Amino acid sequence: MKKIISLASGFSLVLAAVAGGAYLGGNSSSKPTASDSRLESVVLGSSLSLLPSESAEDWAAYADLVAVVSVTSERAEAIPEDELERGEGNIKRYVGLRIDELIWSRNESAGIESLTMQTPGWVWKDHDPTRRQKFALGERSRFEVGNQYLVALAKFPGITEAQAAICGDSARPALWGPVGDEAMLPIENGILGQGEMEGVEVSQKELQAFLAAHGDGGGTSFRSLIVGRDVGDLAPLLEVAAKNAGQKEIPTFDCAAK
Repeated sequence: MKKIISLASGFSLVLAAVAGGAYLGGNSSSKPTASDSRLESVVLGSSLSLLPSESAEDWAAYADLVAVVSVTSERAEAIPEDELERGEGNIKRYVGLRIDELIWSRNESAGIESLTMQTPGWVWKDHDPTRRQKFALGERSRFEVGNQYLVALAKFPGITEAQAAICGDSARPALWGPVGDEAMLPIENGILGQGEMEGVEVSQKELQAFLAAHGDGGGTSFRSLIVGRDVGDLAPLLEVAAKNAGQKEIPTFDCAAK
């Protein structure tokens, strides 16, 4: 049974829930048991992306850059008073990214060497925020410190005080983030598609099987198709996609309509 922990607005609408159904850390044909250490350490949620990210054209149309990045730091945002009073909540998390290799970019983004991005953080309950659990979104990487990823990044509009009042969130400036749920892949030891996903370490083979069975267009999305490829192969593909798709404007998130 799913339990809603919090609602966060921004580039995705997030529902934090006890993990169920498809689960990357366990066998793709069954749910993990309570003794599974991965399940015990990570709370999985789902998200409704603001933008499409299934195709190479989606990446090129909305992203400012596609790059290999390393996560160099993380920080937690202070817990709001209303969540402290309620006794449970979602701790927002910001990570520092270093651009290790720029694969593709729009002209104005070519000189970026590092940036800060909001990404899933932690959840807590029972009036004890010190006993927090990692929070991850299904079929997405959590972006752990020390790990490396391929990601299509865009700068999303900020939230004004007026919008924040409607959304039940806090005002914030424009933020960097993945174009969508399918705009990222982990990299480990140079292998694209191996590393951290959903807060756990997975092999390339495990990730390919999971994406084919549970998401990414049944294994036909751009992300699924590039698992295992050399990152050097991607730039020409994105250049062609950019010519086909053109540049599209990121819409302002309207939580009142959700």
